[in-house]
Amino acid sequence: MEVVTVDNQQVVRELQQSFKLDLGESEAIALAEEISASQLLINERAARKVAMARKLPLIGTVGILLLAKRRGLLDSVKDVLDEMQAQGMRISDRLYVQVLTLAQEKDGE
Repeated sequence: MEVVTVDNQQVVRELQQSFKLDLGESEAIALAEEISASQLLINERAARKVAMARKLPLIGTVGILLLAKRRGLLDSVKDVLDEMQAQGMRISDRLYVQVLTLAQEKDGE
């Protein structure tokens, strides 16, 4: 793993001021643009909206879980989703069912 800092702090400030994003989200978007990232992990709705408008390739936590399952790094997406919900993360019923279908865990596999 490598720690990389954003070169253009002006973009970070503009994102914070214009869209009321947190520092971390602003830096993530700015850095993704600077390095032409293949994926940007962001969950917060406002930041995702800004990133999409800037045509950045997005993935969220749920997408990471599906990717981990497909690569054999995770046995059960359902177990992780259930624990995330128990810890207070909001996941809509529609997304929950959709993710389990994509993970081929519709029957609680």
